[in-house]
Amino acid sequence: MPTLRDTISDAATTLLRRANNDYGTDDLVQRFGEAHKKPTGGLSLRQLMDDYLADPSVTRGEKTLLSYRIVFDAIEELMGPDKLVRDVNRADCTRVRALLQTIPKNARKVYPGKSLQDAARLAKIDGKPLMSVGTINSYLINQSSLFNWAVKEELADRNPAADLQLADPVKDKNKPVPLGDLPKLFQMPLYTGCVDDENGYRRLSRLATGASTRNADRYFEERCTSPSH
Repeated sequence: MPTLRDTISDAATTLLRRANNDYGTDDLVQRFGEAHKKPTGGLSLRQLMDDYLADPSVTRGEKTLLSYRIVFDAIEELMGPDKLVRDVNRADCTRVRALLQTIPKNARKVYPGKSLQDAARLAKIDGKPLMSVGTINSYLINQSSLFNWAVKEELADRNPAADLQLADPVKDKNKPVPLGDLPKLFQMPLYTGCVDDENGYRRLSRLATGASTRNADRYFEERCTSPSH
């Protein structure tokens, strides 16, 4: 009967071998059974994508299905359709994002029959406009949704594609006026009044400092037609 010390020693040896991708038979496996062997098999990426789109609990229109085409093609090109879902890591999904950033608009129409990687290469040579950040992010959300579904269906332990979206400069332009600029905003001609001069209109104050405030000031100044009373 092996002692506790022997078991601990065998366990340490087994962990070291597993860390080096050695899954051969050892004393610990022989002692406690086949459960300690590396899991084999699993679902391929292509099967995962097919099953995801065929999920009977979700209704997807033709337009929605087409929106998955580009990112699924990118996944197959970069990871391979036969790669096991549980073997996909963060770096794989980041490579998909990098490829999407180089793909031209309407890639399938501009370069019919070409792979996405070839389309990206040709687009750089031809100077074709690339997809917008918003479009890229929509594909990245689709990629994340795919692996979220895999986790929900117990086909993966985690989502390696979570939170890979790019910062969108278009959305950043729509940020609200900072609270510190509100007093300046309410001292603009719209609220304080303005007077006519021979050129049209004259500002009563020059308090704006931020870009958002200056733009608003210009907007209101152009529309102010008479002084307040």
